[in-house]
Amino acid sequence: MLLTKNNDVALRDIINNELCSGCGACAGICPQGAITIDYPSSYKPVIEESKCTLCNLCYQICPGKGWPAVEWATRVCGDDGTVMHPKFGPLKKIFLGRSTNSKIHLNGASGGVATSILLYLLETNKVEAVAIVVLEKGYPVLRITDDPKVILSSSGSKYSPVPVMEHIIKMLKDNPCRIAITAIPCQLAALHYAMEKDKRLAESEVFAIGLFCGDLKDYESVHRIADSLCLKYPQEAKFLGWRCGRWPGNARFEIDDGSFKDKQLHPWLDLSIPYYALLRCLMCPSRENWLADLALADNHIGGTSDTVILARSPKGYELLRHAAAEGFIKLTEVNEEKADKIVTRTKFVPALSYIHWRRRKGYPIPFYDYHEDNIFSERCWSTRYLFLIKYRMFIWVRKERIIDFLITHPFLMEKIGKFLNNFPR
Repeated sequence: MLLTKNNDVALRDIINNELCSGCGACAGICPQGAITIDYPSSYKPVIEESKCTLCNLCYQICPGKGWPAVEWATRVCGDDGTVMHPKFGPLKKIFLGRSTNSKIHLNGASGGVATSILLYLLETNKVEAVAIVVLEKGYPVLRITDDPKVILSSSGSKYSPVPVMEHIIKMLKDNPCRIAITAIPCQLAALHYAMEKDKRLAESEVFAIGLFCGDLKDYESVHRIADSLCLKYPQEAKFLGWRCGRWPGNARFEIDDGSFKDKQLHPWLDLSIPYYALLRCLMCPSRENWLADLALADNHIGGTSDTVILARSPKGYELLRHAAAEGFIKLTEVNEEKADKIVTRTKFVPALSYIHWRRRKGYPIPFYDYHEDNIFSERCWSTRYLFLIKYRMFIWVRKERIIDFLITHPFLMEKIGKFLNNFPR
């Protein structure tokens, strides 16, 4: 649970201590409708005190306080061949995959596997609807649909917080169904908590397509990317997405004359992560989506436009196998030796180091049940301190007077961001 100076914890503690990741579950579960989110103006919940009955259900399902990732993930392991892998979490098999549709493959963040699997699920009537995030007027928004055209338009990663669970939870409470969702780890944790609290939600059959998470960034970061391209956004340009074009993709803007301006992936990350990654994301070691049926990631280490696929649950493995047999995706099984080289595991040590420091300072922190001794044994103490220095520099450059100055000097902002984002090496 969230560690505070007393035991009186509630959703406002999550909000006030910058532990909200904007998943929207609190607004979805509230029986009184006392919580609203003014998205896209803000991703944070607002509580209408006059309606609140102090049931605290919103806090109980909030992933901001952390979640028992190991305990929950272990439940899917058993005699069916799913094991709790010491590095990769619950696992049946690991694959490299890509869509067999060349257009989907091109438009996807990597191999287009998520889009193709969602289309397969709908076409074979295994689900009644899918919940996906699409880009509308430059902002990522949730759509619950059975329209293949909408699914195709959802290709590509979205990097800003979206209150997806507000709408998913509300819908499933009123209309239990078979549904596929694409979600990041905190969103799936919120749904897991909610299903434990509200049995109506557990009546639905959910196919969880989990995405590896590389931190959510406040939408203000899009404005900084535009500044670095000498664009006046949104007055004179439209934002088309974070990962447009061939893998690994570029942040792309369309200007008034119909031409495009791009910012390559890593340079725009240098502008986004140090200044605008959510504080809660810096304290999340659960990047790899242990609660998903299938966990999907870019093959950044391998350097190819394939999707790295971790089949976590038996349901996820069977789904993957059938989608490949029906010709929607192409799969290549990966052995453990190769998996070590392509599955990114970059958040455990930095996030837990930051949590460890905040715990010693008495600051509120989320709880996770990872075995820290085993994880920390992978890195020496000096490396842990370097990660801690990095995150403390992140906090320092976000001071109002500093960031206001840097905003007026985009070139300097990018240079400092590149140093911070790549420290330590």
